[in-house]
Amino acid sequence: MKNDCTVDKFISCFKDITFNIVCKPIKKIKVSDTTLSASEKDLKKMLAKAKRELSKARKSNKHNKLSNEDLLRFESRVNEIKDEIQKLNDDTDNSDI
Repeated sequence: MKNDCTVDKFISCFKDITFNIVCKPIKKIKVSDTTLSASEKDLKKMLAKAKRELSKARKSNKHNKLSNEDLLRFESRVNEIKDEIQKLNDDTDNSDI
């Protein structure tokens, strides 16, 4: 919007001259499918590792070697990675439209 205002001000300074303004659409950057699958693959590896760590943390918590707050951190990390995978999948689904 700001650019339109600037262009209008510029054109108003030269009332005797006719300007032909051509606006080109902005191209979206498309990420290759191989990059997306590699990212998803890395996230899934991270998720598997986080789940293993969560399992160990639960056992440690059960034996009173780990606090509930620390256990909550492990659980939130697993949920964060799941959300990132879901977001990546949603973005790829929306970009196909």
